Amino acid sequence: ERANPESWIRHRNKPILEVVAEYLDWWRNQGGRGGRPWDDAHAAERKRKLDDWVEALSLSTLADIDLGLVEGRARKFLAAGRAGKTAALIVEALRALCRTSSLR
Repeated sequence: ERANPESWIRHRNKPILEVVAEYLDWWRNQGGRGGRPWDDAHAAERKRKLDDWVEALSLSTLADIDLGLVEGRARKFLAAGRAGKTAALIVEALRALCRTSSLR
């Protein structure tokens, strides 16, 4: 009997906008600390950052995320004078999407 493929393998060719919508829906409803939902402001900010990543990297599927392009964009944030923490938080939005998608 063959084992089921890992979650990230099953979902890697899923449309990115569908992945983002499922991710946001989960966290808006129950995924925050202690099983509490995100507040509206946090959810809206996370959506804005993810929408920006989808557009900037021309993402169609989860598999389109390229670490080299993400790192290059993070370096551009720093070169433009953004604080390291700000750049890290922007990257965190995409990292968290990837991590959640690989576990669910």
